[in-house]
Amino acid sequence: MSKRISGLFFVITVLVTVFIFSRSMKSAVESREESAFFANIVLAFFHIDPDIIIPILRKSAHFIEFFLQGGCLSAAIICLGKYYQRLIYVLFVGLFTAVLDEFLQLYVEGRGSMVSDVLIDFSGTCAAVVIFSVIYYLLKGNHGIKYCKDMVNGDEGAK
Repeated sequence: MSKRISGLFFVITVLVTVFIFSRSMKSAVESREESAFFANIVLAFFHIDPDIIIPILRKSAHFIEFFLQGGCLSAAIICLGKYYQRLIYVLFVGLFTAVLDEFLQLYVEGRGSMVSDVLIDFSGTCAAVVIFSVIYYLLKGNHGIKYCKDMVNGDEGAK
């Protein structure tokens, strides 16, 4: 059963990655229009200069997308066991996706590649890895739910 849950998280990871790449394939005009749409929602609640909020929203979106990717991949690997030994794969996938994402933008009308975006993207992955590692350590260290198998079977007292 834990392989099924792991598989589900892998599928979600792939979907998040496709979503990331789909955002990168939008032209600069389309990307600005989407940012303006979300900025207008925020501006309805907070009276902030749009020139300040739009860049913050755009960079936050980078971070959140990669946080989701790193979190789903971390969850998938936790379900497979040996999390700490496989942790490097999560970091590699996050960094590879970030670099490829920026590379793809070089070929989209009006878009460009920025090293700062790679760093923001990868920091989202790293944040997810840190959070999932702490949760995994706490659950395993307290002899609580150690693996997804225990969660699925409802055997919370397993050691």
